[in-house]
Amino acid sequence: MGVEAVVMLRRKHVTRQALTSFPEPQDGELIVKVAALRGGNIVDIETQDGIAALARMPSKFNKLIWIKRGDFLIVSMEASATGPSYEVVHILQKPQVKHLQKNGLWPVAFTAKEDEAANLDLPPAGSESNSDDDLEPNSNHEVTS
Repeated sequence: MGVEAVVMLRRKHVTRQALTSFPEPQDGELIVKVAALRGGNIVDIETQDGIAALARMPSKFNKLIWIKRGDFLIVSMEASATGPSYEVVHILQKPQVKHLQKNGLWPVAFTAKEDEAANLDLPPAGSESNSDDDLEPNSNHEVTS
């Protein structure tokens, strides 16, 4: 088996594991939220305690699984000379998040933030969201009567 075949098998398994498995955090692992992408496999994360930190994405995820701001990850915490550092272990998809919530492993802090965000998206009760009366007229458009 050539090097290309070994790489393809490994890439296939990484994708399959990320999409079909239901990982649960082990000892020394945390569920975190992606705050921003820094580039170069570095991700700004926010822990359930509200602590901002940096996490490193292993190269096995390169060009296979994409993340964006607001996604959830399972990271392992490693002690280093400069303080705690984090490495991404799993990228959580929606079915995996639902599985963790159903099993009671989901951090309460993230559930409260999701509920607040859902409430902000809803218009106030009794208001009509399709009303154009409060919009200013377009100054680039000539009005012909």
